[in-house]
Amino acid sequence: MSSSISESSSGIRQRRGVGARPAVLVADSEDDKTRDAKSKIGNNEGKVAYMPSVFERLPLDFYLECLVVLVAFVARMYRLGYPKKVVFDEFHFGKFVNWTIQRKYYFDIHPPLGKLILTAWGLFTGYEAVDGFMYDQIGKLYEDTLFFPMRELSAVLGSFVPLVAYRTCRMLNFVPPAALVPAFCVALDNLLVVESRLILLDSQLMFFCTLSMHCALVLWRTTKPNTARRWLWLFITGFVSGCALGIKWTSLAFPGVIAIISFFGLYFLEEPLTLLECVFALVSGLSIYALSFYVHFKILINSGPGDNFMETGFRHLLLGNQGYDATLKPPSFLKNFGYLNWRMFVSNKGILNTHHWSSVWYQWILNMRGVLFIREYDEQLPGRPYRVVYLFSNPAVTWTALLAIIIFLVTASLLARHRDMKFFSNRRQAYAEYVYTGAFCFFSWLSNLLPYILVDRSSFAYHYLPGLYFAEICIGLLVNTAPKQLHWLLALTIIGTIVAAYVYWAPWVYFLTLTGEQHETRRWLRGWD
Repeated sequence: MSSSISESSSGIRQRRGVGARPAVLVADSEDDKTRDAKSKIGNNEGKVAYMPSVFERLPLDFYLECLVVLVAFVARMYRLGYPKKVVFDEFHFGKFVNWTIQRKYYFDIHPPLGKLILTAWGLFTGYEAVDGFMYDQIGKLYEDTLFFPMRELSAVLGSFVPLVAYRTCRMLNFVPPAALVPAFCVALDNLLVVESRLILLDSQLMFFCTLSMHCALVLWRTTKPNTARRWLWLFITGFVSGCALGIKWTSLAFPGVIAIISFFGLYFLEEPLTLLECVFALVSGLSIYALSFYVHFKILINSGPGDNFMETGFRHLLLGNQGYDATLKPPSFLKNFGYLNWRMFVSNKGILNTHHWSSVWYQWILNMRGVLFIREYDEQLPGRPYRVVYLFSNPAVTWTALLAIIIFLVTASLLARHRDMKFFSNRRQAYAEYVYTGAFCFFSWLSNLLPYILVDRSSFAYHYLPGLYFAEICIGLLVNTAPKQLHWLLALTIIGTIVAAYVYWAPWVYFLTLTGEQHETRRWLRGWD
């Protein structure tokens, strides 16, 4: 992937956009001279837009990438079969897999792509649903049910998200130690690790979301229009964005940010993409999104628990339905597609009932509230010790990420008043690079939170995953901005803190038995009940 993004020649050059657009500094390497040349953002012609460099691959990158994938893989695969019981929303997604295999029509508030991927992998690995296991109770023992491969799929996809994070940060011109910090945040954040160890959709969601942003960065550096390379990355970016949207609508901020930057030529672009290019990417995204619904309708031909969510004409075509009529003219795909998406929208909007484990956006950024996935007491031991799977974020990640956002906002406002001021004066860091990259992270973080700020609906801690990703990148930005001699010291200090916190709260990830007192010592906040 990285070899495909080295397009520009080395050095600094100035380009002028179309018409009266201001000059743009384009950096193609990350040496100190480049940073010095970019440090003066203003000139007599007006504001200068910032386009970060295309990173140069180093031998060190390969070893660090292997490290983060290995750490993420071990964190997700260790004791993956425990608990050998239905955990939290496996109760729902296990049912969806069963109904898909049985070809029974069902309804879900999320698009079908994620369930189709789970089902395809389940079938490939030998999972059977006919007269098989019923997901009718949280905590039900799996016994001989082949549940492990579907958890394994979630774990594998979740293990590659840190790799995408590392490469994305390198493309943002972060030095290797600065890129390593967000990668470790993603690798060892309890929130994503737990979600990646169960039959759920969030590891798929985060894989496609983060990959879509990475592909967009590649696209934005493909500066030559009307080339095969440009059209290829337009298609790939749209396709991956469509996959993300096909998993959950909560991914919408990612393609939304990509579309806004592309259409208006913000942050990393010398000039906007053309309307034709934007439409082409949009069509490629909508195509895979619509295709997942087409497959959904083609597979689910039997009457099932979701019949009543569709129109009468559609229900009469389902085998086994009371009003089944083979002579009826089938409703068009576009009609069914539009109607089902409308029902999904209405159902999502209607989730207003409070849940004991629900939380709101400001609790996420402060890590004030988690979700108890399962609890089991060990009656064989004195004192009734117990084990849990408890979903919350690694405090070393969440609180450091929030601090990084605050530090950026404060320093950026100071730099806006004093453009000749150096943030960490002994570090030759470009004003443009810091402010534009930080603003990109901040607004992407905020855009993922806005739906939960503006819309009143029941939500949970895992809804913070897409937004938290950009806050984690902001931690790397601060490390990248520090003096060169402090890069590894800061990076290793932050990573060490993350690892220590993860190990401390690991029993809540891996369903390990602790005494009541040991559990209580880990409940730092009242909301971690």
